[in-house]
Amino acid sequence: MHILIVEDESAIRQELRLLLENALYRVTALDDFTDVPEQVLSCGPDLVLLDLNLPGESGFDICTRIRASSEVPIIFVTSRTDSMDELTGLMKGGDDYITKPFQAPILLAHIAAVLKRAAREGTEVTKLTHKGAELDIARGSLSFCGQVVELTKNELKIMHYLFLNKEKIVSRANLIEYLWDNQVFIDDNTLSVNMTRLRGKLEGEINVLKEQIHSAKSNEQHLLSRKETVQREIDTKNRGKDEILRDKDIIDRQAAELEKTRNEARERLEAVQGVIEELNNRIESGKNTIIDALNSRATIKSKLGRYDTMTEQINIRKAELTSRLLRMKSDEAHQEAAMKE
Repeated sequence: MHILIVEDESAIRQELRLLLENALYRVTALDDFTDVPEQVLSCGPDLVLLDLNLPGESGFDICTRIRASSEVPIIFVTSRTDSMDELTGLMKGGDDYITKPFQAPILLAHIAAVLKRAAREGTEVTKLTHKGAELDIARGSLSFCGQVVELTKNELKIMHYLFLNKEKIVSRANLIEYLWDNQVFIDDNTLSVNMTRLRGKLEGEINVLKEQIHSAKSNEQHLLSRKETVQREIDTKNRGKDEILRDKDIIDRQAAELEKTRNEARERLEAVQGVIEELNNRIESGKNTIIDALNSRATIKSKLGRYDTMTEQINIRKAELTSRLLRMKSDEAHQEAAMKE
């Protein structure tokens, strides 16, 4: 089991290292406290002994950041004995809280209990990923872009260490030390053989991926060519559609002009019909006037006829009266003459 010590006091750090190494644990003790969570994740320990009073960042904050991406067991080892600190540490995700000064047997018992509990709960990470590649520790395989490579025990241990130290240069000495610590007893030559075999497997899968990529690119070129052909057909249809739309616009404008002309003609016709109706009314009025005049003329003519008849009768009567008057005068003259005689 691998235990990581995060303690800024060198004396206590050295004491913890000796204690754990004597208990047959593999120990890593940090002496650089910049970005501690990243160092913890890179080391991939089975358990972390974490102090609270650290330079730069408190143990509480470090625990919170570790818990954001890992479930590695954490035991706080600190001189702070306040019960609220202990409660805060457990609430932040700590698995146990030990106060200084500690008794070595009790500390080892707590460490063993936490490790046992972690193993029982199955908190060990079985899959590691990096830039699309996935290392399945349980299956002993490495997969990338759908391609799966089966690994031997030594190859799996090598890849596991490389994944734990991703984006870092790993020396052969460190790799051999890690393998020996994990019961893989190989020398430098055996490591070279395993690395050559591992590279061969990976290069074979890379060639398969290259062929797939080449095939995908060919298909992509074919699809792009087909897309261009279809796009040209669509452009041709769109041009025909644009011409139809232009013709439709012309027809619509002509229809609008015809409608406008028809409306103007209708308005003019209505105006002419109004004039004609007015003329008809005037003609009818004039006709009535003429008829009235003719009727008046007939009446006048009838009256004139009656006047002529009356005049004639008057003249006849006047002649009769004149004749009678002349006779009377003649009679008077005769009477006067007779009287004179």
